[in-house]
Amino acid sequence: MQEFSSLSIEQLPAVFARLEALFLLDIEQAYIASSAVLARCKQLKVPDATMAKMLLIHSKMLWGKGQYHAAFYSVVLTLKKIRESSTFELKSEAFLWRGLCNLSLKRHVVAVEDFTYAVELALEYSQISIAIEAYVNISQIYFFAGQLDTAKEILIIGYRLAVLLNDHKQITKSGIFLANTLNDIGDYENALYLLRQIEASALQHGDMTWVVEVGKTIAISYVALGRFELAELYFESMLAIADFNNALWAKAITLLSYGDFLIQQSRYAEGVDCLLKADEGVNHFDNGYLQQKIAYLKVLAYKADKDFKSALLEMKKYKRFSDAIFSSDLLSDLKGKGLNLSRLDRSRKKISKTRQDFEQMLDLISPGESRSRYQQFQYRCANASIDIPILHLQFSGVSVVQGQFLQKISALLREFCLGDSTWTKLPNLAYLLILEDSNDSTDELISKLKEMIIDFPWAWHGLSAPQIEVTEITSQQASELLQPIKKGGIEIELLI
Repeated sequence: MQEFSSLSIEQLPAVFARLEALFLLDIEQAYIASSAVLARCKQLKVPDATMAKMLLIHSKMLWGKGQYHAAFYSVVLTLKKIRESSTFELKSEAFLWRGLCNLSLKRHVVAVEDFTYAVELALEYSQISIAIEAYVNISQIYFFAGQLDTAKEILIIGYRLAVLLNDHKQITKSGIFLANTLNDIGDYENALYLLRQIEASALQHGDMTWVVEVGKTIAISYVALGRFELAELYFESMLAIADFNNALWAKAITLLSYGDFLIQQSRYAEGVDCLLKADEGVNHFDNGYLQQKIAYLKVLAYKADKDFKSALLEMKKYKRFSDAIFSSDLLSDLKGKGLNLSRLDRSRKKISKTRQDFEQMLDLISPGESRSRYQQFQYRCANASIDIPILHLQFSGVSVVQGQFLQKISALLREFCLGDSTWTKLPNLAYLLILEDSNDSTDELISKLKEMIIDFPWAWHGLSAPQIEVTEITSQQASELLQPIKKGGIEIELLI
């Protein structure tokens, strides 16, 4: 492009930032611009550190275009330039994108290893956003392998950390993945609640593909809840946004879900029309799972419409895609080969260690929820005099995605526990409070605590008011509730 042909080396940092922003809005224009800037960098013979950054940006553009082999090769060149220039702060992001390329190329075990290494590097360089993204991507491997509980567990940790950091990109990505998981297990209300929470972050981050995916997933939740008019409104709106922003992938997955909905409504011709339009994007990105689903939905529509010839053709496609999936790296690597199973197990052990690192970060970031506070509470409890009230606070009726709620409770308890009073968190939305330096009776303290929590403007923050139960307990009972941390901290939920 003409405007990039006369670039100087000094102008490149600002241009790189423009390319990153354009990547979020229009992948076609971003790819064209990135190619032109890369050519100019080669003309200028820029330093290796600058070329490493340029190649990494161009790798993203290639991946966004669905050119996964080219993107992978570009990341390999990026890593070479990183080594030559010692710009090791780029290394974690490079391994993140190599993992994404391997995932798109269906090299699932290698992708897990790349993501795991990206997390380790990111934690070393305090690049928390990259660590969250790599961690969240790991969850998708477990999801594909049928380990839904592990996938959900990883996603909740990643989402909570993103919320605490107010990282709009990672709030959006981890939130979408978690909402999809909740929809898959039939927890539609909580999926919808979560999606409403992340809408603002998706818009603030600005990646229109993610904006469309949030809206598309909201529509899926509405379909499951029987709110069909709202679902159709969201599907149509997301298609308009995807069209306007040339978001081919977002358009394809929205058309697929919309087609599924229309077929469920016995609107077969409209549904098949959506699926035919979805084919272009899905085939471009060579996603066998979505190709299989499109073929399956077409079979249903054609059979219902008594077009058995077309149904038979789609059945053959469905079988072909199914065979390809069952012979893919995913199943053969994760379920068939002992060597690769052991590789995955090694990665799983590293991920477990990484989870502890994430929990420690959550302790550091979260107000009042550090391990040291918990241990301090144990000491105070063991040495508390008999006349010091200890309260057991238990909440219920809270969404499965509790990050924002727990932040508000942390703030309220900090306000309530003044002087030498202190508190700590237990599993399952429970808390312990030691209240000192108060002239109020225990009943008066309980009444004030309940009043403070009940009167908090939960609705203003988009949250439902929780149900609360407060009881006075002995120091011995409190010590028993504090026992799990002595077994290594795994059983205690010190997340937020």
